Amino acid sequence: MEDNRKAESCWEFLDCPDEVKSMCPAYKTNSGNECWMVAASFMATDTRCPRAGKDFKRCWECSWFKEANPNFGKQ
Repeated sequence: MEDNRKAESCWEFLDCPDEVKSMCPAYKTNSGNECWMVAASFMATDTRCPRAGKDFKRCWECSWFKEANPNFGKQ
């Protein structure tokens, strides 16, 4: 993102171009604030996420997931 406001969706945070958003199930269902919930098994490689495999393999490895869930995996 170019400014300092907090992103409200994964596509804003990751600055996805229109061609990526057009293939994105989270964008199509307006689920960008919790896109990992759209994932069939919480594994990005098992979803139709256009960024999966290129930028991360699992949802919890995605920078947006980490931003939205800072305490994930912490005891």
